[in-house]
Amino acid sequence: MWEKKNGPVPEGFELDHICRQRDCMNPEHLELVTHQENCFRKSQLRVDMRSDYQNGLSIDEIAAKFGISRREDLIEQEEDSDASYMQRGLA
Repeated sequence: MWEKKNGPVPEGFELDHICRQRDCMNPEHLELVTHQENCFRKSQLRVDMRSDYQNGLSIDEIAAKFGISRREDLIEQEEDSDASYMQRGLA
């Protein structure tokens, strides 16, 4: 969908789903960013979600706040984060 509207993704860039819905196909919800920026945004999102959870929001409330359509996606993101920390020996 992106390429039909905007052309190919330039080398050194990737698409960030700014709506945080990985299955979203709306090109208006995609933004060209570097891999570094995409990783930063993802890590910042996790920090924000953890903070909200520690402040008493339920997983379902956090999913709704951050536009994550399925509770499983939120849990998967958290598991991915934990695995990443474990691989780097930061846990």
